[in-house]
Amino acid sequence: MTLKGKRVRYYLLFFSVLVFISGCRNLTPRQVHLSFQGDPSTSVTVTWITWGKEDTETHAVKCGTSPGGHTEEAFGSSHKIPNEPIGYVHEVQLTDLVPNTRYYYICGDKDGGWSPEFTFKTAPVEAQDCTFVVIGDMGTTPAANKNLEQMISENAAFVLHVGDLSYANGIGVIWDIWFNQIAPLAANVPYMPSIGNHEVESDLGLSSYLGRFALPNSERWYSFDWGNIHVVSLDTESPYTPESAQLVWLEKDLADACGNPDIDWIVVFFHKPPYSSSPIHGSNLSVRSTICPILEGYGVDVVFNGHDHTYQRSHPIKDGALDPQGTVYVVTGGGGYSLYAVGNDYWSARSESIYHHVRVDITAEGKLRLKAVSRDGGVFDEFEISKTGG
Repeated sequence: MTLKGKRVRYYLLFFSVLVFISGCRNLTPRQVHLSFQGDPSTSVTVTWITWGKEDTETHAVKCGTSPGGHTEEAFGSSHKIPNEPIGYVHEVQLTDLVPNTRYYYICGDKDGGWSPEFTFKTAPVEAQDCTFVVIGDMGTTPAANKNLEQMISENAAFVLHVGDLSYANGIGVIWDIWFNQIAPLAANVPYMPSIGNHEVESDLGLSSYLGRFALPNSERWYSFDWGNIHVVSLDTESPYTPESAQLVWLEKDLADACGNPDIDWIVVFFHKPPYSSSPIHGSNLSVRSTICPILEGYGVDVVFNGHDHTYQRSHPIKDGALDPQGTVYVVTGGGGYSLYAVGNDYWSARSESIYHHVRVDITAEGKLRLKAVSRDGGVFDEFEISKTGG
């Protein structure tokens, strides 16, 4: 470790002590974030953290369909913040919600105090215009904050993060900084991550990641439906051989989605890219040979990846060749941590070394429009897929 790296680590450890001292009696909810665990049209999970030596008495969310009208109350559970001396993670799943409805909520505890009011909207049960945003390889840098400002302005239905979230590397306070950073977005828009290599922390494994997020299925890989869109998150840090639990699950999940007449679009996201022209990591040939045939065989429309800190969009690909009926692969690793060099290959439609996020608009009329948006708000790439037959 360099001298600069040691200084940063010592600073963070000192900051952790200050957080410990100042937070021993602070039970105010912080780091509030939403996620889907059940049906997004009728449920959402609220997660937050309190800093205290002792747990709060209750773990409650009050909500309603008008500002300040918190007529419903739900309770959940808590557990210790992984690898931290104090503090608790609180999780409350709201159920029996009305589809396609705006809700307003507060979370907390009658003794510890309540959060400010936040809002979310449940998913529809049928095809409807939808906007979601995708980002990867973020960290806690100024560039990450600029990207977040742009993402907040998108008024998205949900966020997909393709891995490498906080770059905490075993320092819990960096997770806290990162969750505080994303809270203005994630407290109002469900934030759905996939696992990157930096979520696997030395000596800690995935305990910090799994302990701070509430996710569906195994939490390592999962799927959810938003209207007529089926979204799949995979884990390239877990085995993905043909006989692995993950790929057995993936085959069944995609078969079920393709057999569902209400699903028109399939979007998949995971960390390591099968198609990347960056000289830093480049294409992951293992992913390409094992996962891609399944995705392409079931007609997945778009795949989002990270790992290489660039923006790259492929031409549609099937079986390694360009095919108008194939799958589009997008590397969106310019979330803020750093930037890598980028090149071009036969599949490359656009390659940029730039901080950015991706906005996706799917219309009820059968069009998917993707826009790559720089941290300053400029659109530097866009394309469209149409299923309208026109």
